[in-house]
Amino acid sequence: SWVLLSNAIQSQSVRYNVSENLRARWTKYGAPAAEFPNVISPLSSSFELLAHIAAGNHDAAVELIELMWGYMLDGPGMTNSTLIEGYRIDGDIQYPAYKSATINSHAHGWSTGPTTVLMQGILGIKLVSPLGKMWEIEPHLTKWLSYARGGFATKLGKFEVYIALLQSQKTGKKIETLKIAVPKGTTGWVKWGGKAVLWSGDWGERVAW
Repeated sequence: SWVLLSNAIQSQSVRYNVSENLRARWTKYGAPAAEFPNVISPLSSSFELLAHIAAGNHDAAVELIELMWGYMLDGPGMTNSTLIEGYRIDGDIQYPAYKSATINSHAHGWSTGPTTVLMQGILGIKLVSPLGKMWEIEPHLTKWLSYARGGFATKLGKFEVYIALLQSQKTGKKIETLKIAVPKGTTGWVKWGGKAVLWSGDWGERVAW
C-alpha cells in the first residue's frame, strides 16, 4: 500500500497490478494485516483503500469497503452503527492484540478510512488551497455504485458532488450525470469524462453536466 501511496512506481500498469495483487489477498471478512498474524486491521486496510485510489483502481476500493466495512456494521457481535478496532481473519470479534474480547473498542477512530476515500477518491473533492479557495473535483462512480452524493463546508461555503448513472428517456441508454455545488469566490477544475473544465463559483454556485 505504501509503495502506491508514496508514488514510488511511475508505471500505471505496474501500479494497477500491485493494486490487484493486494485485492487477491482478501478473505470473506476483509484484508488480512501483513504485519500482524490472524488479524484484520481497519487501520491498515484504510491505507489500502487509499492505495487502490492512488492506483486508479476505484472499483477495488469500493469493493473492499462493501466487503469489510459492511461486515463491521452488520456482522455478528458488531453494533450496526460504529466500527470495531480490529478482529480475527475468521470474522470473530476477538482481536488478537488483547487477551479478552471485552477490551476491543467498537467505536474506533482508526477504522474510519472510508470517510476520506469516499469524499476524496469517489466524490473526488480536493481542496488545493486553504478553505478551498482553489479546488479540484474528479469523481469516479465505479461499477459498484449507481450514484454517490456528499460534501462538506468550510468558512467559504459548501462543497458538494452528486454523480449518478441514469437511463435516458429518449434513447434508453445509461448516461452519467454530474452536479456540483461550490462557494462563490472559489475556482477549480472539474475533471470528468476525459475532459477538464475550469469553473468558478462566481459563474454559478450550482452547475450540472
